[in-house]
Amino acid sequence: MIIAAIGIGLIVTINVSKFYGLLYLGLSTAGSLAIISSFCTKCPCKDTNCGHVLPGLLTKILPDRTPEKYTISELGLVITAFISILAFPQYFLWPDKPAFIIFWMLIILGLIDIRLFVCRACDNKNCPAKI
Repeated sequence: MIIAAIGIGLIVTINVSKFYGLLYLGLSTAGSLAIISSFCTKCPCKDTNCGHVLPGLLTKILPDRTPEKYTISELGLVITAFISILAFPQYFLWPDKPAFIIFWMLIILGLIDIRLFVCRACDNKNCPAKI
């Protein structure tokens, strides 16, 4: 659902400006890779019971990291990347109210799904979402 929301943001942004659309594509790609490489590759569940389909697959090709507590800088990078991915297309989405509403509904539903279902199966004791 979150990938679909990013796709909607990308489509709306690229329809308004090819430059900003490509910039958002780059930001979304780099931000997603930053999240996965700094957070998911440290998860002890990545090889056994990862419920995140695409991130779980990507962790298999990224370098392994020792499962341990996440540092403040890793958490800061994840939060900054995620907020950037969500914030960038807002200027372009706001005039298109249906796309804006669908974008945020998908983000909210995706986060609820992750929290209630995907995280439930995870055994990562260091994950801040397990609190």
